[in-house]
Amino acid sequence: MQQAPQDAKNSKIDAVTKNATVQEKPDSLAWTYTGQGQALPLQSQSNAIQYAPNPTDDLIYLRYRFDNPQTVQINITNATGATVFSGKLNAQSTEGEYEIDTKGWANGIYIATTVSNGIKLSAEKIVVQR
Repeated sequence: MQQAPQDAKNSKIDAVTKNATVQEKPDSLAWTYTGQGQALPLQSQSNAIQYAPNPTDDLIYLRYRFDNPQTVQINITNATGATVFSGKLNAQSTEGEYEIDTKGWANGIYIATTVSNGIKLSAEKIVVQR
């Protein structure tokens, strides 16, 4: 692991490992998925959504961080546009995760769209690979 030197009181510190990059800044954190079966916290931004692990062979987790608790509609479609999952996340807290079971899905690429209050929050590619 390498660390950048601290040049000033508010400087950014970068720690680089073999499979992930972690950046620490005042008042925020950014983490990335390692690809080794671990899902780490979200990248730092006000409203953030991440699906992990991706690719998946079983369960996938929608991890979220919102400015305020909210209700989010989740729709996942396959390559032909058919809906394979539709659900509602009633986020009572500003951070958490929502489990989605992909066991009955065929191998392939899916698009997960999340919408809150009529605003698209994300459209992410999910890969199911067994």
